[in-house]
Amino acid sequence: MTQETNQRDHSNKELKDKIESQENMIKDLEENVRRLIESIKTMEQRSLADEELILEMKDEINKLKNNQNSIQTNENVKISKNLRRKNNRRARHSLSTSSSSPNNVDETDSEQANNENVKINPADNRKKCIILGDSQARNMRKYIENQDNLGQFAFNSYVGPGAGLAKVISGGLECWSSEMNLQNPNQ
Repeated sequence: MTQETNQRDHSNKELKDKIESQENMIKDLEENVRRLIESIKTMEQRSLADEELILEMKDEINKLKNNQNSIQTNENVKISKNLRRKNNRRARHSLSTSSSSPNNVDETDSEQANNENVKINPADNRKKCIILGDSQARNMRKYIENQDNLGQFAFNSYVGPGAGLAKVISGGLECWSSEMNLQNPNQ
């Protein structure tokens, strides 16, 4: 009988151990589930915050678009004199800085002939041109060398970068570059 009781006690102890281990596993699982639920809640809150942020950004973009459209469609708005002068100064400054300094020239961009600066003068059947910068002068020479009829271009004068561009343009569009020799247009 003692053997049976010992076996029963032993089996009861094993069962109790199994039950305890299963209860511990259940507690661990419950803890894991609770953590997962908390992480899901925080992720949902983050996604809601992100959605709100996205909606706010879309609203801002729409406001900017509406402002831009209202500025473009409202033709009665006159640009102030100061703003016009400021824009003109910027344009002149960008023209002078981009044209007169050969250090700003990217040699790889100037490999192909650039004939964008050739302007057609309707009063004259020949083309007159203005060349801004050394690389553009080289490109214009390449373009002219590839043409069949060299007489179609009229080079009235060559002006160095230090000269006043307005004086050149007043007589029509003409070519200039620091690479070219200075010539007097009256000669």
